[in-house]
Amino acid sequence: MLPVWVDILTFASIALLAIPAFHINRYARRAARLSALRFEPGFDVLSDIFMKAKTELEEARDGWKPWKAQLLLWGTIAGALAALLSLVDHVHSYIRSSGIPTVHH
Repeated sequence: MLPVWVDILTFASIALLAIPAFHINRYARRAARLSALRFEPGFDVLSDIFMKAKTELEEARDGWKPWKAQLLLWGTIAGALAALLSLVDHVHSYIRSSGIPTVHH
């Protein structure tokens, strides 16, 4: 039964982390594009591109909401719990297969 919980928590982790990950990627991509722009004053075309990129970056920044932070937190917790349960399952399987005596209540 433990492997089923590992799979469920792993899937939950992926689902919960997807939205914040896409948001962060979008923000980082725009920030990188903005920082890559080099222009001299007087070049109106580059100035327009810079201002558009700056506006998009500000919109992405403002799009980060508290619920996305909660998804990030719970997705991380679900992933850590899945890893811990997987480790427990592997240790338990190793103990059973190695013949190490266990205490049964």
